[in-house]
Amino acid sequence: MRETPDSPPQSHRTVPAPDRLRLEATLGELPLEGFEIEVACLSQQLYDQFNQNPALPGAILKRQGTFAGMMSRRQFLEILSGVYGRELFLQRSLAQLHECMPVKPLILAASTLISDAVQQCLARSPDEMYEPVVVQLADNSYKLLELQTLLISQAQVYKLAMETLDERNVALGRANLEISAKNQQMSQYLQQVNVLTDAAAAVENDAFDATSLDQVAERPDELGHLARVFSQMIQTVQLRERELEAAKDQLEAILNAVPGAISWIDSTGIYLGVNRHLAENWHLSQEAFIGQEIGFLKGSAQFAEFMREFIVSPQEAASQVIEISGGATKKYFLLAAQKYQQGAATVSVGIDVTDRKQAEEALRQSEARNRAFLKAIPDLILCLRKDGIYLDVVEAKQNILNATRENRIGKSVYDILPVEVAHKYMEAIERAIATGETQAIEYEFSDGANVADFEGRVVRCGDDEVIFIVRDITDRKQAEEALRIAEENYRSIFENALEGIFQSSTDGRFLKVNPALARIYGYDSPEELVQSITSIDTQTYVDPNGRNEFKRVMEASNAVKNREYQIYRKDGSIIWIEENTRAVRDKVGNLLYYEGIVEDITERKQLEADLKQQLEELQIEIDQQKRQKDVAQITQSDYFQELKDELAGLEVDEFWR
Repeated sequence: MRETPDSPPQSHRTVPAPDRLRLEATLGELPLEGFEIEVACLSQQLYDQFNQNPALPGAILKRQGTFAGMMSRRQFLEILSGVYGRELFLQRSLAQLHECMPVKPLILAASTLISDAVQQCLARSPDEMYEPVVVQLADNSYKLLELQTLLISQAQVYKLAMETLDERNVALGRANLEISAKNQQMSQYLQQVNVLTDAAAAVENDAFDATSLDQVAERPDELGHLARVFSQMIQTVQLRERELEAAKDQLEAILNAVPGAISWIDSTGIYLGVNRHLAENWHLSQEAFIGQEIGFLKGSAQFAEFMREFIVSPQEAASQVIEISGGATKKYFLLAAQKYQQGAATVSVGIDVTDRKQAEEALRQSEARNRAFLKAIPDLILCLRKDGIYLDVVEAKQNILNATRENRIGKSVYDILPVEVAHKYMEAIERAIATGETQAIEYEFSDGANVADFEGRVVRCGDDEVIFIVRDITDRKQAEEALRIAEENYRSIFENALEGIFQSSTDGRFLKVNPALARIYGYDSPEELVQSITSIDTQTYVDPNGRNEFKRVMEASNAVKNREYQIYRKDGSIIWIEENTRAVRDKVGNLLYYEGIVEDITERKQLEADLKQQLEELQIEIDQQKRQKDVAQITQSDYFQELKDELAGLEVDEFWR
């Protein structure tokens, strides 16, 4: 059966093998598993089939109807149990997963003898020993054969060989009776039949020699005919006994080489025998089991209970996973039981599946751990197909976009989101799949009452899937808008202030200035000032030591307040300025730059100088006597008194402001 990516995989078995196998039975006569799946299908589909069919050993991989390989349950679960195995491969094609498989399948023709197949299986490495066998049928189709089925079939062939030996022993007994009857009928030939009698005795003692009857066999009478028939029959029986003994030795060697535990139990629950592997597991000899009742070993209670129930049940075959305790360790075995000799005895085969059980448990824990990791992320995580269909949803701690698995999986982005937002989703998905690079989008979404901003990041995952991470950035957008408004307000103040505002580096360059500072320094624009003045020390200070004094004060107090000094303007003229500056440092105290405010006080300084000069000239021109007289008159005048009162209440700094 061939599966396509668009059709769900199905499984079927071929017609069960007949109740009795031939000694020369081949693999084509055994029950085979015919489950097939296209390599283009998702690994998730095979994972679901394994969960639905616990007994399914694996799957035949097809590529457009042609055999492409085999995926066993054990290999599949080992890959998925790795770190992020499920997230990496379940939503990828089986072709990608198959490339990671280290074990190649054993492919045998359907005409291969069961005994030959067992030897080839057991010759494989320990990693490959428990893998299913791929059987190639005559029509060039492929099926799977489980190892346990092969071993049970070999046991059935062994049982058939034993029954054949019993039948031949019965036939030999009948022949002996016929010979005795002939001897009685030919009593008159007693002397002639002494040779036959001796030959019969030799047969009973396993010392028969066919040449001892040659003389009698040459007789033309009935006695000669009897001798010939007897000799031929005995030789045939001896040949069959040798063949059966060889087959028995071969089967015993095979069963002892099998790593699984094999036992034979009668209908009363007594051990008839076990293989070497089972005996060594319990540190006993094979003979120590014979005659013991099942359950005599501590730690095998589940095995004993299963076998007792199976023996009394009408079932011909059964299987179950059981737990065997051995001290501080526990092991798990897949136990398969088959009745033979019309239910008088049972053969059981136990395959160690501890690694598989541990892999399944590790996978379960890995899935739970990874799901917890994803749930701890505050963002909404989506898995989308390239056509916009939701494949999975990991819900965010805060319900983003009202996104849940129930209302998303299987639906299209166009079913959930506004058309313009859905278009953005699809464009980002197409770019991510085409380029393999992470894509980012931003969009608004309204629930009717509120409008929120979201950011989406898209990462390709496989050939036709993406991971879409959605984050609510409403708070960030609001903060950015508030910052933009604050920056606009600051820029307005900076650009329109009457005072000069600046930032300068520690090595004496202007980093940033406003238009007012450019006007004070005589430049047409802030850009011209920043580009023209490369050394504040030498290009602006009239006092050569002015910059050093500035640095000294800054080091001492981290700020300069109301500092008055002269500078050169662009045209070389000198003006007075008043400066208030502070040092800007990082968190550890390293000096980054200076920033401050400058005011042109040239006019105020000129008024102060003029007033001082006028007072000095007045004192020179007036002699002492006249000055005293004039001063007396002046000081006695009402105008002087009023002026004196006003000056008494006025501070000099406030007067010049």
